[in-house]
Amino acid sequence: MDMSRDKDYFEIYLNSFPNSPSLVIVRAMEAKNFPKEYLKEPILDLCCGDGFFAKTLGLSNIYGCDIDMISLEKATKQSVYKEVKLCDARTLDKYPAEFFNTVFANCALEHIDGIEQVIASINRVLKNGGSLIMTVPSENLNRWFPFRKSKLVKYNQRQRHINIMSENAWRELLLKHSFVLEQVYYLFNEKQYKTAILFDALPEILPKPIFRLYHLVLKLTPEPVKKFIFRKLLKPIYQNSKPLNSGGELVIVAKKKT
Repeated sequence: MDMSRDKDYFEIYLNSFPNSPSLVIVRAMEAKNFPKEYLKEPILDLCCGDGFFAKTLGLSNIYGCDIDMISLEKATKQSVYKEVKLCDARTLDKYPAEFFNTVFANCALEHIDGIEQVIASINRVLKNGGSLIMTVPSENLNRWFPFRKSKLVKYNQRQRHINIMSENAWRELLLKHSFVLEQVYYLFNEKQYKTAILFDALPEILPKPIFRLYHLVLKLTPEPVKKFIFRKLLKPIYQNSKPLNSGGELVIVAKKKT
């Protein structure tokens, strides 16, 4: 696996998603600050989506699962996975007990109804001493959302944010299911997170005609111009990013008790 920290993850995402600045900055920062030292095969990419994040990390010969068949079809083409399976994260019934040394869920667990079942199932498929690596929005998302509460409600509904929980709530849930926390840190300070949210929440912030106009202008803008603008606005956030004691995204590494 090529998991070099010297990769420019911002440029990788910008080249692939030049019309999605929020996706670029969020995923690039997650990749740059991902706790790769805890990865040990066999690895399960839980809710793998299209597989682009795993590919960006430089992973290969890993397992992927998701409940969306279209995403799995895309993931299969990334040449990252040993196999991908259509599987519910609440049961993980396609996998035997104590099969994986690592399960990682990047920006996935906040979307799943029945989080208790998910954590219990992850525990079941992990070997003793195996690691769960998870990245979720922190409760600061609700505190730092830069617009009216009504806009926040609509934003969370569109994003299907079900589990926006505090660090302590995640800690208690993991301890309840026989995990021990190895590492906890955050990404994005308040100013950085508000910038990322600004781009992501435009459908809630702007009137529909103006939002459609924004999308049209973005689509018609030459790619070099878009990249120049987003590099100026967002790349310094990426370059200066580091683990924090508090922030917009929460990263937890938890080990299954032996």
